[in-house]
Amino acid sequence: MQPPNPAAPTHGVCVKHFQLTGITALVLLCAACGTSSEPSPAGAPPAASMVFSMTNAESGNYVYAYVRSSDGTLANATALPTGGIGTGHGLENQGALALSQDNRYLYVVNPGSNDLSVFRMNGTDLQLADRVPSGGNLPVSVVEWNGTVYVLNRHSGPDPGTGPSISGFRVSNAGTLTAIVGSNITLSSANTNAAQIGISPDGRWIVVTERGIDQLDVVPLAEDHTPGTPHTVESAGHGPFGFAFSDALRLYIAESAAGSTSAYNIDFRGSLSVLSAALPTGQGATCWLAISPDNQWAYVTNTSSKSISSYRIAADGGLTLAASIATTTSAPPIDVVVDTAGGYLSVLTTDGAIETFRVDRVSGSLSSIQTLTGLPRGSNGLAGN
Repeated sequence: MQPPNPAAPTHGVCVKHFQLTGITALVLLCAACGTSSEPSPAGAPPAASMVFSMTNAESGNYVYAYVRSSDGTLANATALPTGGIGTGHGLENQGALALSQDNRYLYVVNPGSNDLSVFRMNGTDLQLADRVPSGGNLPVSVVEWNGTVYVLNRHSGPDPGTGPSISGFRVSNAGTLTAIVGSNITLSSANTNAAQIGISPDGRWIVVTERGIDQLDVVPLAEDHTPGTPHTVESAGHGPFGFAFSDALRLYIAESAAGSTSAYNIDFRGSLSVLSAALPTGQGATCWLAISPDNQWAYVTNTSSKSISSYRIAADGGLTLAASIATTTSAPPIDVVVDTAGGYLSVLTTDGAIETFRVDRVSGSLSSIQTLTGLPRGSNGLAGN
């Protein structure tokens, strides 16, 4: 299969061109390899600022890799096959792709083939390192913490009525995955439209949003990387969907049915206390969420309103709505990411475009600088650094 055509910039933006090379269909093998917590190999290029999405195509899933230029714009993509397949339609999820903390690995779910792909990164060069079964059906979200990888499956079995499950893996220095014995657990007995999995910044807690039943799952993560007994919490707002942690072990969740966002604090026992309960955006279908790296701003995409809202994060972790409409988008926005420097926000839209905005770090306002087109409809997920 030929890869999709690279995305083309519009709006008259000039973009530098990069070529990502080194994709291979062979699995990288290593006889004695450590985990991703090991230091990067000597002489490895520094991590470039990049953004990734996936085509989620039924004919074969591809990753699109973009390089961010110094002016914030994204260079044209190279399409890399994951070896798996997608579904060709929206997944109602956040976190289909995830970068490792050290930027050495990119993890991508293949929801149509029920598996997980890993790319090993060396500067802007990517190589397919491994592809393994996800431990369930319809994997929709993946997360990594210090070499521990967990994937969320919408269904624990082939029956679409079965509930969500999670499965854990350890990554080797070569990027190969080994399943963690005892890590595969089912969270609910029936389909609950589970949307995202995350791991707290201290590595102690796994969190899952179950959108269909207004439930949050907090699962203790042991030192041997296995999950403990899940603790369920009722969501402060209806339809908990995408979320992100701040570095203070605070959790921010967008609520699709309520058009709102809630803030929580996590204590040492994994208990959640509400800091801001279902604060409305004034917009419709508030689904995806990203936090600026200085933890001053939370941005949510409002899919049915074609807009992005911004919240100011207070010192105590609470939220204040800064702008019901921080900006509009040309098509319904879905996945969103803020670069690690905090200067730019990029959002994927349902028509296969990636729109990028400059972030005013004082006011949190957004100004459009670029739109890239060319991804197919049904594309899913954004990850970046």
